[in-house]
Amino acid sequence: RGVGIRFDTPLGPIRLDYGIGEEGIGQTYFSIGHTF
Repeated sequence: RGVGIRFDTPLGPIRLDYGIGEEGIGQTYFSIGHTF
């Protein structure tokens, strides 16, 4: 389970995601730029 937001900026897309695994441990993921 999780939630994420994405913004398009002049520097490229900005992405911030947060998820909780089956063990109940949360993890945050942050990135700038395109994925490839």
